[in-house]
Amino acid sequence: MVGIVDTLVFGIGSGLAELRNKWLQSQQSSGRVVILGVDIASGFLEMINNLDANLISGLGTGVSIGYAKAQQAKIKHASAPK
Repeated sequence: MVGIVDTLVFGIGSGLAELRNKWLQSQQSSGRVVILGVDIASGFLEMINNLDANLISGLGTGVSIGYAKAQQAKIKHASAPK
């Protein structure tokens, strides 16, 4: 089917966005957890931000162009020499 995409679902969900906001707030008000030189909260925040910026789930809606083809056919038929 050929169609036009009119909606695309992308980015992170509300639960992950809420978790990101909590981590952002906790980083400002409490200490850090570092394991083998890796700041755990910063690493998770970077991963969530990357998902938010680049994730496209492949879900969405599309509109068939069948109606446009039918209209085009009517126009061609009407303007054809008789």
